[in-house]
Amino acid sequence: MGATLNGKRLVLNDERNIRNAVTGIGANNYVKPAFVAKMVKDLLDAGGNFIRNGSGALMLAYVAAGRLVSYYEPYMHAWDCMAGYCLVKEAGGWYHPFPTEGKKLTKGSVVLAAAPGAIDDLRKIAGL
Repeated sequence: MGATLNGKRLVLNDERNIRNAVTGIGANNYVKPAFVAKMVKDLLDAGGNFIRNGSGALMLAYVAAGRLVSYYEPYMHAWDCMAGYCLVKEAGGWYHPFPTEGKKLTKGSVVLAAAPGAIDDLRKIAGL
């Protein structure tokens, strides 16, 4: 069935990329400020722009809804991102795999999600 918003199926636009849309950036006390500054600089240097609203789960939903073209958070827990990953997948987007075995699942990991046109740029910015 896919993900829907107000009864309308979510489908991501392949033509949107980091240069013609906005990327969400997440940060928390597990990530050094200098690292966040570098990822913002790398995004801006690539021609992108960003917002940060303090909720990674909400920004993943925004990616699925096409309100953001991508989302990057260097450290997030599984319980904060898995529902958003499901929405992004159902809308036709891409996400970076989260560790799913043993103790790795309970530890934080990098979270990336993107519309098809933003995948390569986002992976480059994240160094993946």
